[in-house]
Amino acid sequence: MEAKVQTMNSHGVQDLPREIFHIILDYLGSNKPILRSCSLVCRSWLQASRPRLFAIVSLYACEQRLVGFLEFLGTHPDIPNHVRSLMLHKPMDEQPPGVSGTLDASLTPSTLARTTRALPRLRECQLYFVHIVNTVRCPNADSAQSASLVDLSVLHIFGSAHQEIGPFLEMLAYFRIDRLELELVSFDPCPMLSSDSQLGRVHIRDLWADLETVDDSPVAILSALAPALSPGVLQTFHCNWREWSGCEPVGAFLRTVGHSLADLELNMSVPSWVEDKGSASRYSIRSPRRN
Repeated sequence: MEAKVQTMNSHGVQDLPREIFHIILDYLGSNKPILRSCSLVCRSWLQASRPRLFAIVSLYACEQRLVGFLEFLGTHPDIPNHVRSLMLHKPMDEQPPGVSGTLDASLTPSTLARTTRALPRLRECQLYFVHIVNTVRCPNADSAQSASLVDLSVLHIFGSAHQEIGPFLEMLAYFRIDRLELELVSFDPCPMLSSDSQLGRVHIRDLWADLETVDDSPVAILSALAPALSPGVLQTFHCNWREWSGCEPVGAFLRTVGHSLADLELNMSVPSWVEDKGSASRYSIRSPRRN
């Protein structure tokens, strides 16, 4: 009997059946502080915790942080396969820890493409208050035309004000996107793009654009995006915008790419004489989905 008790006491938490431990991890969900503590218990718990710890990676949106993240991935080759979602955002504090110098929430398309290409199972990328800027060209740098495309289920971009269209299209050309979501993003008008900005075709299947901002040219992106889109790929277009002036660029966009659409929804809000009291007229058009 004593021997049996000693045998039972000799088992530690590391001997917990893996099935039971995975049930515990499922119960914890995305509670990263607790998952991080679990990963420190023993090697087997570390291996089981990592896929959940790194399923969603959140980073400050700056070149310095992404370069450091790429270096981290190079020294931890098992981590990239765990990442499913990458979230890049503007820091709320002026000087976050671990960053020297002034931090600007801006990224070049090539750095973003290198980062996502290093994550083979990445499915979703989210950018919050991030500004896309021109890539500094190097002789040996890959362009969007020569590099392999990165497949994304969702690319969500929120809150970028006065985004330049050229760098934005350059970024899109690095990806093959099932669903592009633009929310409260405004673009500076760009009557003519340089040849450097048009690096390749843009592959987007579904475009959801909430361009209902107070800027003068919220739909400026559409006139530049239409000729850049890969022919016949776009299937869904949902767009919200303000003011009658947006009808012309939306109509021109549909004349260029509308032949391939299977699902279309347009919503326009127009300020009324009682807008100061929170009222506005809203016009909607929705096409039946084509099989």
